[in-house]
Amino acid sequence: MQAEPRVLAAFVRVHLEQIEGWGAAVASEVRAALAPELAVEIDQASRLSFLPFGHHRALTEASFQCSGDDVARAICQSTVLAAFEQPYLRPLVRSALVLVGHDFARFASWTPRAWSALFRDVGDLSWHDDAPGRGRLLLTAPAPALLESPPYVDGLTAAFSALFEATSHPGHIRATATPTEIDFHLRW
Repeated sequence: MQAEPRVLAAFVRVHLEQIEGWGAAVASEVRAALAPELAVEIDQASRLSFLPFGHHRALTEASFQCSGDDVARAICQSTVLAAFEQPYLRPLVRSALVLVGHDFARFASWTPRAWSALFRDVGDLSWHDDAPGRGRLLLTAPAPALLESPPYVDGLTAAFSALFEATSHPGHIRATATPTEIDFHLRW
């Protein structure tokens, strides 16, 4: 039996904080779109506990529904950038920057380590350095709940675009999904 997919509660709460940063109206609409028990569970969860993946999926879908695609993508990107400053990712991000500097491919190769700190049983992420200026983040065996949510895949694509911001590199990312994997193609 496959384990239930989960996400670090602190990451979900940072995502909610980023939504709230877009203003009370957006935050109120997103909270209203969530099932009341989900909002309570997110608010009351210990930051180091893991919530069901469905909670983060619902939050992401509500942000796309209530704020529009462009704002929701910006929220997903800012969530990752804010998470880079949180105690659960800051040591990893700072270590990566010290060891590899702002070399985009080398920094991106650390992404699977951050993924495993945030997600459990959601899928296996790996980095593939394809050619100079091109690489892929490959999510294999993605949880069905992830694949069934185009807004979540769109949000992940935007979230991974934070790598460009963190390394001060311009770049582009696009995702290709199949029933067995999601391939995030990055160019910089």
